[in-house]
Amino acid sequence: VPPEITEPPQPKTLLTLGQNHTLTCNASGESLPNITWTKDGIPVDKFNVIGYHFHLMNVKREDVGSYRCTASNGYGDDATSVSIVGIRYKQSFLIVKLALQSETWKSALNNKESVEFKILQAKLSSNISSVYTQNLGKQLYTMSLVEFR
Repeated sequence: VPPEITEPPQPKTLLTLGQNHTLTCNASGESLPNITWTKDGIPVDKFNVIGYHFHLMNVKREDVGSYRCTASNGYGDDATSVSIVGIRYKQSFLIVKLALQSETWKSALNNKESVEFKILQAKLSSNISSVYTQNLGKQLYTMSLVEFR
């Protein structure tokens, strides 16, 4: 009897950095199937595999990918199942206070919908983004200008 995956890994899994997680791939067949795992098409280290389980320990960015379990027993076609693993990043907030030296304060800057607010917001966002990514070597995912005082 050809192999059949009876308990596939979750199709999509979202993990947190440092978390431990186990992907499970149970299979049945006449002649117990052998389970092998690949990540992005490359065989994975046997150290992380115990039976039908693939263990992700202390999850890192490099662990993101497509994990495929394959059940084979020499009879018929192999059975496969894929699980996509992603990482949920914890947000960190950085508050930046600036003193404007070459701008004249306008009361319109108190209104987020004003043209003046939006123009200054665009200038500051561009400058802050450049300093943050180029000088500090960080990746900026999102930034918002909250208020002028």
